[in-house]
Amino acid sequence: MQKISILEQNDNTIGLKTRKQTKGEELDLVRKFIEYYANKFETKKTETKLAIFCEPYIESGFPDIVFAEYQEETYANWNDKREKLKTNDLKVLQHIINSKKITSKKIKTQLGLSGDNDLLPILENLYDAGLIVRKNGFYEPKSLDLIYGIKKLEVFEAKINNIATVVEQANVNSWFASKTFILSNVNHPTEKTIQKLEKTGVGMYGLDQDFIKLKDAKRHSLPTCYISLLFNEWIGKKVNM
Repeated sequence: MQKISILEQNDNTIGLKTRKQTKGEELDLVRKFIEYYANKFETKKTETKLAIFCEPYIESGFPDIVFAEYQEETYANWNDKREKLKTNDLKVLQHIINSKKITSKKIKTQLGLSGDNDLLPILENLYDAGLIVRKNGFYEPKSLDLIYGIKKLEVFEAKINNIATVVEQANVNSWFASKTFILSNVNHPTEKTIQKLEKTGVGMYGLDQDFIKLKDAKRHSLPTCYISLLFNEWIGKKVNM
């Protein structure tokens, strides 16, 4: 893939679904910010690349923009079995990553799976895809440096003027992102909005003559959940097409 890629349409080859963007002030703001973010990335001295997702479909909705900065070398030894991984596979993988070392019995109990017929095919899928190993009856994830290429996963919800209403909406994105922000044409948020941002850990960019980071967001370690893994798989498939 090129240094910066924009994914804004459905792509069945990688399993990506997007929502059709609605014309208006918010879309103009989004497009202007994408240009701003991309230009900053172009001047950045880094070996990473940037994938920009526009309104991708995930379980919790359609975030306006997701910027995924990734190390392409991580996907160099891509296993074709990863092409067939499903949502439940990624959920179990995330649980193994969080646990670091776990038995199949504990996975079943902790995830509420009914029996081996539910879990064993998933474990086989993950093993065949080269994402987990089995040692002495325990399942462990492969090193994240080998299987997870995303270094930053920053999510933005755009809002014109009445930004207090979008803080909670933006905060929902924290479940899968390393940082989550509000993007607005406002450059002097009210005290009420600032308090909400402080409480939730959501950051904010405003617009004056140019974009200004009014408040940084709380950082979360990746991957935070299976959606973090989903973006990783989308990128890996795209890189290896």
